[in-house]
Amino acid sequence: MKNARHLCVACLVSGLFISHRAVATDQQGPNIQIQPTGLPLAYETVFYRHTLKAETESAVWSIVEGQLPPGLNLEGNQILGMPTAAVDSLFVVQASLGAAVEEKQMGMVVLPAPSVDTAEVVGGRQGIHYEAKLTAKSGL
Repeated sequence: MKNARHLCVACLVSGLFISHRAVATDQQGPNIQIQPTGLPLAYETVFYRHTLKAETESAVWSIVEGQLPPGLNLEGNQILGMPTAAVDSLFVVQASLGAAVEEKQMGMVVLPAPSVDTAEVVGGRQGIHYEAKLTAKSGL
């Protein structure tokens, strides 16, 4: 008897398409379900860390389709690193424990690095209180 859970789930979480798919196996095994969390936005050249979660903490994680944005890696159950390009990326993560396997398609958005226009910040001196309005130009 196959241990198969067929999930047809599509939802919009934080503007990202996420879907699940279960992989049928020939053996009975523990139930693994990847938690349905969207990935937070990332910013180019800003360190990023997000922990992937499943019903069991001892699952082995991998990317089975697509790839993470440049500069990011999957280490254990964490996506981490410093994105090097502003891109949109689709990939499939897999959590497995013995014969139980669960896959989830995820999307990730890396925005341009935040920058501030400082052309009009004048007259500041070290050690003296200073106020000026700063405006973000990109990334936010």
